[in-house]
Amino acid sequence: MLSHSNMKILLFTVFVILYYVSPGISNNDLKTINNTSEKFLEQNIMIGSETGRKSITIGVLYEIRNDIDKSALIGFRTALFQSKLIDNLSIQFNSFSVHFCLYNVSRYSKKLLFQNILNDKCQSLIFLTHTKNCDQLIDFSQQKKIPLIFANFIEKNDAGAGEYIFRICMNALKHAQILAQFVHMNYSGKSVIILEQDEHWNFSGMLKEELLKYDIPAQSIFADELQTSFTELSSNILIIPEYDHNFLPALNQLSACSVIFCDIHALNYQKQYKEFLESNFVSKKNYNNICFMTYWDKELREKSDQNFIDLYFSYTDLYKAVKKYQISNDAALAYDATKILLTILNSTNENVTPLIIKDRFINLKKYNACQGVTGNIDFDFYGERNYTQMTFVRVTTQEMIPKRFEYTKMKNVELDI
Repeated sequence: MLSHSNMKILLFTVFVILYYVSPGISNNDLKTINNTSEKFLEQNIMIGSETGRKSITIGVLYEIRNDIDKSALIGFRTALFQSKLIDNLSIQFNSFSVHFCLYNVSRYSKKLLFQNILNDKCQSLIFLTHTKNCDQLIDFSQQKKIPLIFANFIEKNDAGAGEYIFRICMNALKHAQILAQFVHMNYSGKSVIILEQDEHWNFSGMLKEELLKYDIPAQSIFADELQTSFTELSSNILIIPEYDHNFLPALNQLSACSVIFCDIHALNYQKQYKEFLESNFVSKKNYNNICFMTYWDKELREKSDQNFIDLYFSYTDLYKAVKKYQISNDAALAYDATKILLTILNSTNENVTPLIIKDRFINLKKYNACQGVTGNIDFDFYGERNYTQMTFVRVTTQEMIPKRFEYTKMKNVELDI
């Protein structure tokens, strides 16, 4: 029997003979090897070299520009800490483990970032923060067929995003559920008209489904139809997902119509906010017809400083409230996106591949299955994020009165995947 040292000598001799005798590897051979490797990565999971466990690697992309970005990391970490951790960035499921690689995209050139993602053999990517410059990242994920999950919305046409790009839209669903219940309890006998805005990722469709549960009819109109729909609008409720000063001239013509603004934080630009307050729409005859749906009420004031209409809280107060909302909102979105991804990974005993991750997302039935994943989370450092309470602020004569609307907590719904 060969000793250990003799075995080493024999193996080295065989290697040398093969090295000089073999004809070498052609470009076609290299191409075949590369194609085979890519197919292997797509069809099989990685095998942890040290532990021998089956494992997959998920790339987590983030930016650190301000406190809002930092809060997204807190949401991600919170979701991880609620799972069965092996270490700070690894989770053990029943049949395999998941390891997360963190990438601060502000520190990398695009070329180096993509190379590191490939070197680490990431099988899925999750982007925790909002960015405008993600076209190259989207193209990269499509070319390499790596699912790319955005925890927040991005400024890119959805039609061009591609089949491997996913967005978490649970906020829109929760808004729709709460808003439908509010309309049911406060506007009985009226119909609803929803201003259609493409960037809200089918918010109007979700809201219509939720309103139908209360037998409330609803239809959609576009901004350019506001001018021609005054008669129809006068006896109904107009719901505006997000304020846009471009349709303010049309709003100025409305009088009897009740209006609910769902997204008051969109008014955080001082020029637009001041323009809105000074418009004909916000006049004494319309105070009782305006209602805001928002997350916060601590910063609301009955009267503001003298630079603004005295029936509204000041812009400074609004800005502080908006910033607090955005910070906790980004944390919640990152938490939700991570939690859904972990739920998807834990939903199968098969080999977890990019194709399986993609299929699980596609089967999320218009995002309705996502409700209840988050529930109530308390981010101590950044304030409370509570999905079961909303503040509806109704404007009355001479003051803005916060009115707490208690939303009936829904039973958690498991992901149907």
